[in-house]
Amino acid sequence: MVNHERVKMKDTTNGNQRNKPSCRTALGMGLFLALGLPSSAMASGDGDFWDFLLVQCTKNEGNPPPELVGMCNDALVGGGGAGAPPSNAALNTGGLGAQGRTSIAAAAQQRKGIRMRLDELKGGDGSKGGGASADESFGRWSIFASVRYTDTDRDATTLETGYDADLDGITLGGDFRWSDKAVIGLALGYTDTNLDYDRNAGDLDLRSMDITLYGNFTPMANAYIDAYAGYARLEYDTRRRIKIGLISGAAKGDTDGDQLLAGLAAGYEWSHGPWSMGPEIKLDYVSTDIDGYRERGSTGLELSYQSQDIDSLTTSMGVRISYAKAVSWGVILPQARLHYVHERKNDSRSISNSLALDPSGVFTNKTDDPDRDYMIANLGVSAVMRYGLQAFLDYEQLINHDFLDSWTLVGGIRKEY
Repeated sequence: MVNHERVKMKDTTNGNQRNKPSCRTALGMGLFLALGLPSSAMASGDGDFWDFLLVQCTKNEGNPPPELVGMCNDALVGGGGAGAPPSNAALNTGGLGAQGRTSIAAAAQQRKGIRMRLDELKGGDGSKGGGASADESFGRWSIFASVRYTDTDRDATTLETGYDADLDGITLGGDFRWSDKAVIGLALGYTDTNLDYDRNAGDLDLRSMDITLYGNFTPMANAYIDAYAGYARLEYDTRRRIKIGLISGAAKGDTDGDQLLAGLAAGYEWSHGPWSMGPEIKLDYVSTDIDGYRERGSTGLELSYQSQDIDSLTTSMGVRISYAKAVSWGVILPQARLHYVHERKNDSRSISNSLALDPSGVFTNKTDDPDRDYMIANLGVSAVMRYGLQAFLDYEQLINHDFLDSWTLVGGIRKEY
Protein backbone atom coordinates (compact mmCIF):
# COMPACT_ATOMS: atom_id res chain seq x y z
CA MET A 1 0.00 0.00 0.00
CA VAL A 2 1.49 3.29 -1.04
CA ASN A 3 1.59 5.85 1.77
CA HIS A 4 0.36 9.12 0.26
CA GLU A 5 2.07 11.33 2.83
CA ARG A 6 1.03 14.98 2.85
CA VAL A 7 2.63 17.89 4.63
CA LYS A 8 1.12 21.20 5.61
CA MET A 9 2.15 24.25 3.62
CA LYS A 10 1.26 27.76 4.61
CA ASP A 11 -0.62 29.68 1.92
CA THR A 12 0.65 33.25 2.34
CA THR A 13 -2.12 34.63 0.17
CA ASN A 14 -4.85 34.06 2.74
CA GLY A 15 -3.13 32.80 5.89
CA ASN A 16 -4.89 29.43 5.76
CA GLN A 17 -3.12 26.11 5.98
CA ARG A 18 -3.17 24.29 2.62
CA ASN A 19 -2.18 20.74 1.75
CA LYS A 20 0.76 20.36 -0.65
CA PRO A 21 2.83 17.30 -1.54
CA SER A 22 6.37 17.47 -0.18
CA CYS A 23 9.43 16.73 -2.31
CA ARG A 24 9.67 13.30 -0.66
CA THR A 25 6.03 12.63 -1.47
CA ALA A 26 6.55 13.84 -5.03
CA LEU A 27 9.35 11.31 -5.51
CA GLY A 28 7.12 8.62 -4.08
CA MET A 29 4.32 9.58 -6.41
CA GLY A 30 6.70 9.66 -9.35
CA LEU A 31 7.84 6.10 -8.57
CA PHE A 32 4.24 5.01 -8.10
CA LEU A 33 3.25 6.53 -11.42
CA ALA A 34 6.21 5.03 -13.22
CA LEU A 35 5.31 1.57 -11.93
CA GLY A 36 1.54 1.77 -11.87
CA LEU A 37 0.63 4.21 -14.65
CA PRO A 38 2.90 3.95 -17.69
CA SER A 39 2.08 6.26 -20.58
CA SER A 40 0.98 3.35 -22.73
CA ALA A 41 -1.75 2.53 -20.19
CA MET A 42 -3.30 5.96 -20.50
CA ALA A 43 -5.51 7.38 -23.21
CA SER A 44 -3.86 8.55 -26.41
CA GLY A 45 -1.70 11.64 -25.92
CA ASP A 46 -2.07 11.72 -22.11
CA GLY A 47 1.38 10.45 -21.14
CA ASP A 48 3.22 13.71 -21.81
CA PHE A 49 0.54 15.74 -20.05
CA TRP A 50 0.71 13.50 -16.97
CA ASP A 51 4.48 13.97 -16.77
CA PHE A 52 4.04 17.72 -17.18
CA LEU A 53 1.32 17.83 -14.51
CA LEU A 54 3.54 16.02 -12.01
CA VAL A 55 6.30 18.57 -12.57
CA GLN A 56 3.94 21.52 -12.20
CA CYS A 57 2.52 20.11 -8.97
CA THR A 58 5.91 19.52 -7.30
CA LYS A 59 8.14 22.34 -8.51
CA ASN A 60 6.67 25.18 -6.42
CA GLU A 61 7.85 24.89 -2.82
CA GLY A 62 7.52 28.62 -2.15
CA ASN A 63 4.19 30.25 -2.90
CA PRO A 64 2.18 28.39 -5.54
CA PRO A 65 -1.31 29.59 -6.50
CA PRO A 66 -3.77 28.13 -3.95
CA GLU A 67 -6.01 26.82 -6.76
CA LEU A 68 -3.06 24.86 -8.13
CA VAL A 69 -2.34 23.35 -4.70
CA GLY A 70 -5.92 22.16 -4.32
CA MET A 71 -6.05 20.74 -7.83
CA CYS A 72 -2.76 18.88 -7.38
CA ASN A 73 -3.87 17.33 -4.10
CA ASP A 74 -7.14 16.15 -5.64
CA ALA A 75 -5.54 14.90 -8.86
CA LEU A 76 -2.30 13.31 -7.65
CA VAL A 77 -2.71 12.41 -3.99
CA GLY A 78 -6.41 11.59 -3.95
CA GLY A 79 -6.06 9.35 -6.96
CA GLY A 80 -4.66 6.36 -5.08
CA GLY A 81 -7.03 6.53 -2.14
CA ALA A 82 -10.55 7.85 -2.06
CA GLY A 83 -10.75 8.53 -5.79
CA ALA A 84 -10.54 6.33 -8.82
CA PRO A 85 -7.32 4.33 -9.21
CA PRO A 86 -4.68 6.04 -11.36
CA SER A 87 -4.96 3.32 -14.02
CA ASN A 88 -8.40 4.74 -14.79
CA ALA A 89 -7.13 8.28 -15.22
CA ALA A 90 -8.54 10.12 -18.23
CA LEU A 91 -7.09 13.49 -19.23
CA ASN A 92 -8.08 13.10 -22.90
CA THR A 93 -5.58 15.51 -24.44
CA GLY A 94 -5.07 13.30 -27.50
CA GLY A 95 -8.05 14.74 -29.35
CA LEU A 96 -6.46 18.06 -30.21
CA GLY A 97 -5.17 16.86 -33.58
CA ALA A 98 -8.75 16.20 -34.69
CA GLN A 99 -9.35 19.95 -35.02
CA GLY A 100 -6.94 20.15 -37.93
CA ARG A 101 -8.08 16.86 -39.45
CA THR A 102 -11.78 17.75 -39.43
CA SER A 103 -10.93 21.15 -40.94
CA ILE A 104 -9.24 19.43 -43.87
CA ALA A 105 -12.17 17.00 -44.15
CA ALA A 106 -14.59 19.93 -44.27
CA ALA A 107 -12.55 21.47 -47.09
CA ALA A 108 -12.61 18.15 -48.94
CA GLN A 109 -16.40 18.09 -48.65
CA GLN A 110 -16.63 21.65 -49.97
CA ARG A 111 -14.65 20.84 -53.09
CA LYS A 112 -16.72 17.69 -53.71
CA GLY A 113 -19.75 19.88 -54.29
CA ILE A 114 -17.78 22.04 -56.71
CA ARG A 115 -16.15 19.10 -58.49
CA MET A 116 -19.49 17.45 -59.06
CA ARG A 117 -20.67 20.53 -60.92
CA LEU A 118 -17.43 20.68 -62.90
CA ASP A 119 -17.80 17.01 -63.82
CA GLU A 120 -21.25 17.72 -65.25
CA LEU A 121 -19.66 20.16 -67.69
CA LYS A 122 -17.72 17.30 -69.27
CA GLY A 123 -20.50 14.95 -70.25
CA GLY A 124 -23.80 16.78 -70.08
CA ASP A 125 -26.08 15.18 -72.68
CA GLY A 126 -23.81 12.31 -73.68
CA SER A 127 -22.19 14.05 -76.64
CA LYS A 128 -18.48 13.51 -76.92
CA GLY A 129 -15.96 15.98 -75.66
CA GLY A 130 -15.50 17.90 -72.47
CA GLY A 131 -16.34 21.39 -71.45
CA ALA A 132 -18.89 23.27 -73.46
CA SER A 133 -19.90 20.78 -76.10
CA ALA A 134 -22.19 18.86 -73.79
CA ASP A 135 -24.35 21.86 -72.92
CA GLU A 136 -24.51 23.91 -76.11
CA SER A 137 -28.20 23.14 -76.59
CA PHE A 138 -29.08 24.96 -73.37
CA GLY A 139 -28.70 28.52 -72.14
CA ARG A 140 -25.64 30.30 -70.81
CA TRP A 141 -26.80 30.53 -67.20
CA SER A 142 -27.01 27.61 -64.76
CA ILE A 143 -27.86 27.21 -61.08
CA PHE A 144 -27.28 24.12 -58.96
CA ALA A 145 -27.67 22.73 -55.45
CA SER A 146 -26.00 19.72 -53.86
CA VAL A 147 -26.14 18.02 -50.46
CA ARG A 148 -23.34 15.93 -48.95
CA TYR A 149 -22.87 13.43 -46.16
CA THR A 150 -19.58 11.94 -44.96
CA ASP A 151 -19.12 9.21 -42.35
CA THR A 152 -15.60 8.86 -40.92
CA ASP A 153 -14.06 6.51 -38.34
CA ARG A 154 -10.50 7.21 -37.18
CA ASP A 155 -8.42 4.61 -35.38
CA ALA A 156 -6.76 5.54 -32.09
CA THR A 157 -2.96 5.70 -31.97
CA THR A 158 -0.44 6.33 -29.20
CA LEU A 159 -0.59 10.05 -30.03
CA GLU A 160 -4.20 10.70 -31.04
CA THR A 161 -7.60 9.64 -29.77
CA GLY A 162 -9.85 7.78 -32.19
CA TYR A 163 -13.23 9.20 -33.15
CA ASP A 164 -16.41 8.86 -35.18
CA ALA A 165 -17.42 11.92 -37.23
CA ASP A 166 -20.47 12.84 -39.30
CA LEU A 167 -20.20 15.69 -41.83
CA ASP A 168 -23.31 17.20 -43.40
CA GLY A 169 -23.03 19.88 -46.06
CA ILE A 170 -24.87 21.85 -48.68
CA THR A 171 -23.62 23.86 -51.67
CA LEU A 172 -25.58 26.41 -53.71
CA GLY A 173 -24.10 27.96 -56.82
CA GLY A 174 -24.49 29.39 -60.26
CA ASP A 175 -22.30 29.77 -63.32
CA PHE A 176 -22.16 31.49 -66.69
CA ARG A 177 -20.91 30.10 -70.00
CA TRP A 178 -18.46 32.81 -71.01
CA SER A 179 -17.79 31.21 -74.39
CA ASP A 180 -17.91 27.81 -76.03
CA LYS A 181 -14.62 27.05 -74.27
CA ALA A 182 -15.01 28.60 -70.80
CA VAL A 183 -17.43 28.50 -67.86
CA ILE A 184 -17.06 30.55 -64.66
CA GLY A 185 -19.13 30.26 -61.48
CA LEU A 186 -19.54 31.10 -57.81
CA ALA A 187 -20.75 28.81 -55.00
CA LEU A 188 -21.66 29.17 -51.32
CA GLY A 189 -21.34 26.22 -48.96
CA TYR A 190 -22.00 25.18 -45.39
CA THR A 191 -20.59 22.12 -43.58
CA ASP A 192 -21.52 20.90 -40.09
CA THR A 193 -19.25 18.34 -38.40
CA ASN A 194 -20.27 16.37 -35.30
CA LEU A 195 -17.42 14.33 -33.83
CA ASP A 196 -17.44 11.97 -30.84
CA TYR A 197 -14.14 10.76 -29.41
CA ASP A 198 -13.65 7.12 -28.46
CA ARG A 199 -13.84 6.03 -24.78
CA ASN A 200 -16.29 8.83 -23.99
CA ALA A 201 -13.38 11.28 -24.15
CA GLY A 202 -15.44 14.23 -25.33
CA ASP A 203 -16.70 15.75 -28.56
CA LEU A 204 -16.02 18.40 -31.18
CA ASP A 205 -18.43 20.42 -33.31
CA LEU A 206 -17.16 22.32 -36.34
CA ARG A 207 -19.17 24.66 -38.57
CA SER A 208 -17.70 25.88 -41.83
CA MET A 209 -19.10 28.60 -44.12
CA ASP A 210 -17.35 28.97 -47.48
CA ILE A 211 -17.40 30.90 -50.74
CA THR A 212 -15.69 29.46 -53.82
CA LEU A 213 -14.94 30.72 -57.32
CA TYR A 214 -14.64 27.96 -59.93
CA GLY A 215 -14.17 27.55 -63.65
CA ASN A 216 -13.84 25.12 -66.53
CA PHE A 217 -11.77 25.66 -69.67
CA THR A 218 -11.69 23.53 -72.81
CA PRO A 219 -8.48 24.34 -74.73
CA MET A 220 -9.19 21.69 -77.39
CA ALA A 221 -11.72 19.01 -78.17
CA ASN A 222 -11.91 16.35 -75.42
CA ALA A 223 -9.40 18.12 -73.14
CA TYR A 224 -10.33 20.13 -70.05
CA ILE A 225 -8.87 22.18 -67.22
CA ASP A 226 -10.80 22.80 -63.98
CA ALA A 227 -9.86 25.30 -61.28
CA TYR A 228 -11.30 26.59 -58.00
CA ALA A 229 -10.28 28.93 -55.19
CA GLY A 230 -12.17 29.67 -51.99
CA TYR A 231 -12.27 30.92 -48.44
CA ALA A 232 -14.00 29.43 -45.39
CA ARG A 233 -14.72 30.70 -41.91
CA LEU A 234 -14.55 28.02 -39.21
CA GLU A 235 -16.17 27.84 -35.77
CA TYR A 236 -15.18 25.18 -33.22
CA ASP A 237 -16.87 23.99 -30.00
CA THR A 238 -14.89 21.48 -27.93
CA ARG A 239 -15.50 19.38 -24.83
CA ARG A 240 -12.80 17.30 -23.10
CA ARG A 241 -13.90 14.88 -20.37
CA ILE A 242 -11.57 14.60 -17.36
CA LYS A 243 -11.46 11.95 -14.63
CA ILE A 244 -8.43 11.67 -12.40
CA GLY A 245 -8.19 11.17 -8.67
CA LEU A 246 -10.97 13.14 -7.00
CA ILE A 247 -11.53 15.26 -10.11
CA SER A 248 -14.31 14.53 -12.57
CA GLY A 249 -15.82 16.94 -15.06
CA ALA A 250 -15.50 18.51 -18.49
CA ALA A 251 -13.37 21.30 -19.94
CA LYS A 252 -15.14 23.23 -22.69
CA GLY A 253 -13.75 25.61 -25.28
CA ASP A 254 -14.60 27.50 -28.42
CA THR A 255 -12.50 29.19 -31.04
CA ASP A 256 -12.50 30.33 -34.68
CA GLY A 257 -10.41 29.68 -37.74
CA ASP A 258 -9.79 30.75 -41.32
CA GLN A 259 -9.22 28.52 -44.31
CA LEU A 260 -8.00 29.01 -47.85
CA LEU A 261 -8.46 26.32 -50.48
CA ALA A 262 -7.48 26.06 -54.13
CA GLY A 263 -7.15 23.37 -56.75
CA LEU A 264 -6.50 22.45 -60.36
CA ALA A 265 -7.48 19.45 -62.43
CA ALA A 266 -6.67 18.53 -66.02
CA GLY A 267 -7.68 15.61 -68.15
CA TYR A 268 -8.45 14.20 -71.55
CA GLU A 269 -11.34 11.99 -72.65
CA TRP A 270 -11.48 9.61 -75.58
CA SER A 271 -14.92 8.74 -76.89
CA HIS A 272 -16.01 5.62 -78.71
CA GLY A 273 -19.73 5.44 -79.33
CA PRO A 274 -21.49 5.88 -75.97
CA TRP A 275 -18.26 5.25 -74.02
CA SER A 276 -15.89 7.96 -72.77
CA MET A 277 -12.76 7.47 -70.71
CA GLY A 278 -9.45 9.10 -69.99
CA PRO A 279 -6.77 10.07 -67.45
CA GLU A 280 -6.99 12.91 -64.97
CA ILE A 281 -4.56 14.65 -62.61
CA LYS A 282 -5.50 16.89 -59.66
CA LEU A 283 -3.79 19.26 -57.26
CA ASP A 284 -5.57 20.37 -54.06
CA TYR A 285 -4.24 22.79 -51.42
CA VAL A 286 -5.79 23.68 -48.04
CA SER A 287 -4.34 26.14 -45.53
CA THR A 288 -6.04 26.36 -42.11
CA ASP A 289 -5.33 28.76 -39.24
CA ILE A 290 -7.00 28.01 -35.88
CA ASP A 291 -6.96 30.72 -33.20
CA GLY A 292 -5.60 29.97 -29.74
CA TYR A 293 -8.11 29.65 -26.93
CA ARG A 294 -8.59 28.85 -23.24
CA GLU A 295 -10.88 26.14 -21.92
CA ARG A 296 -13.61 26.84 -19.39
CA GLY A 297 -14.58 24.66 -16.42
CA SER A 298 -14.09 23.94 -12.74
CA THR A 299 -11.77 20.92 -12.76
CA GLY A 300 -8.55 22.92 -12.43
CA LEU A 301 -7.17 21.00 -15.42
CA GLU A 302 -8.44 23.42 -18.07
CA LEU A 303 -5.81 24.21 -20.69
CA SER A 304 -4.75 27.20 -22.76
CA TYR A 305 -3.88 26.34 -26.37
CA GLN A 306 -1.70 28.25 -28.77
CA SER A 307 -2.79 28.87 -32.35
CA GLN A 308 -2.42 26.15 -34.99
CA ASP A 309 -1.39 26.30 -38.66
CA ILE A 310 -2.17 23.28 -40.84
CA ASP A 311 -1.28 22.95 -44.54
CA SER A 312 -2.32 20.09 -46.80
CA LEU A 313 -1.19 19.61 -50.41
CA THR A 314 -2.35 16.51 -52.27
CA THR A 315 -1.70 15.33 -55.80
CA SER A 316 -3.98 12.79 -57.45
CA MET A 317 -3.67 10.69 -60.58
CA GLY A 318 -6.51 8.60 -61.89
CA VAL A 319 -8.89 7.58 -64.60
CA ARG A 320 -12.58 8.21 -65.24
CA ILE A 321 -14.98 6.26 -67.43
CA SER A 322 -18.60 6.96 -68.34
CA TYR A 323 -21.34 5.55 -70.54
CA ALA A 324 -24.18 7.53 -72.14
CA LYS A 325 -27.51 5.77 -72.50
CA ALA A 326 -30.26 7.59 -74.42
CA VAL A 327 -33.80 7.13 -73.12
CA SER A 328 -37.12 8.64 -74.11
CA TRP A 329 -36.92 11.48 -71.58
CA GLY A 330 -33.18 12.25 -71.82
CA VAL A 331 -29.78 10.69 -71.19
CA ILE A 332 -28.49 8.55 -68.30
CA LEU A 333 -24.75 8.65 -67.61
CA PRO A 334 -23.30 6.12 -65.14
CA GLN A 335 -19.62 6.77 -64.42
CA ALA A 336 -16.71 5.55 -62.31
CA ARG A 337 -13.47 7.14 -61.15
CA LEU A 338 -10.39 5.83 -59.37
CA HIS A 339 -7.57 8.04 -58.08
CA TYR A 340 -4.27 7.47 -56.31
CA VAL A 341 -3.62 10.28 -53.81
CA HIS A 342 -0.32 11.44 -52.32
CA GLU A 343 -0.14 13.88 -49.36
CA ARG A 344 2.88 16.18 -49.72
CA LYS A 345 2.44 18.28 -46.56
CA ASN A 346 0.30 18.02 -43.37
CA ASP A 347 3.31 16.83 -41.37
CA SER A 348 3.23 15.86 -37.71
CA ARG A 349 2.74 18.96 -35.55
CA SER A 350 3.70 19.88 -31.98
CA ILE A 351 0.92 21.97 -30.40
CA SER A 352 1.99 24.02 -27.36
CA ASN A 353 -0.34 24.14 -24.35
CA SER A 354 -0.28 25.25 -20.71
CA LEU A 355 -2.41 24.89 -17.61
CA ALA A 356 -4.89 27.75 -17.39
CA LEU A 357 -4.22 27.88 -13.61
CA ASP A 358 -0.47 28.11 -14.06
CA PRO A 359 0.69 29.31 -17.51
CA SER A 360 4.35 29.30 -16.44
CA GLY A 361 4.94 25.83 -17.86
CA VAL A 362 4.35 24.56 -21.39
CA PHE A 363 3.88 21.04 -22.71
CA THR A 364 3.21 19.87 -26.25
CA ASN A 365 0.74 17.57 -27.94
CA LYS A 366 2.26 15.83 -30.93
CA THR A 367 0.08 14.67 -33.81
CA ASP A 368 0.58 11.68 -36.07
CA ASP A 369 2.35 11.84 -39.40
CA PRO A 370 -0.21 11.63 -42.20
CA ASP A 371 -0.87 8.61 -44.33
CA ARG A 372 1.04 9.72 -47.42
CA ASP A 373 -0.55 7.38 -49.95
CA TYR A 374 -4.08 6.07 -50.36
CA MET A 375 -6.80 5.72 -53.01
CA ILE A 376 -10.28 7.15 -53.62
CA ALA A 377 -12.94 5.34 -55.67
CA ASN A 378 -16.19 6.88 -56.97
CA LEU A 379 -19.33 5.45 -58.51
CA GLY A 380 -22.01 7.81 -59.76
CA VAL A 381 -24.85 8.45 -62.12
CA SER A 382 -26.38 11.56 -63.63
CA ALA A 383 -29.56 12.04 -65.60
CA VAL A 384 -29.93 14.79 -68.19
CA MET A 385 -33.57 15.64 -68.78
CA ARG A 386 -35.52 18.06 -70.89
CA TYR A 387 -35.61 21.79 -70.33
CA GLY A 388 -32.01 21.90 -69.13
CA LEU A 389 -32.65 19.93 -65.96
CA GLN A 390 -30.07 17.49 -64.58
CA ALA A 391 -29.83 15.36 -61.41
CA PHE A 392 -26.79 13.49 -60.09
CA LEU A 393 -25.73 11.09 -57.33
CA ASP A 394 -22.18 10.06 -56.41
CA TYR A 395 -20.69 7.65 -53.86
CA GLU A 396 -17.06 7.96 -52.77
CA GLN A 397 -15.01 5.45 -50.74
CA LEU A 398 -11.59 5.94 -49.15
CA ILE A 399 -9.37 2.92 -49.80
CA ASN A 400 -6.24 1.64 -48.03
CA HIS A 401 -5.85 4.56 -45.60
CA ASP A 402 -3.76 3.84 -42.49
CA PHE A 403 -6.03 5.67 -40.02
CA LEU A 404 -9.37 6.44 -41.65
CA ASP A 405 -12.41 4.51 -42.82
CA SER A 406 -14.54 7.06 -44.68
CA TRP A 407 -17.27 7.29 -47.30
CA THR A 408 -19.19 10.19 -48.82
CA LEU A 409 -22.51 10.48 -50.61
CA VAL A 410 -23.26 13.55 -52.78
CA GLY A 411 -26.50 14.28 -54.58
CA GLY A 412 -27.87 17.31 -56.35
CA ILE A 413 -29.74 19.01 -59.13
CA ARG A 414 -29.07 21.80 -61.59
CA LYS A 415 -31.09 23.89 -64.02
CA GLU A 416 -29.91 25.76 -67.08
CA TYR A 417 -31.56 28.86 -68.54
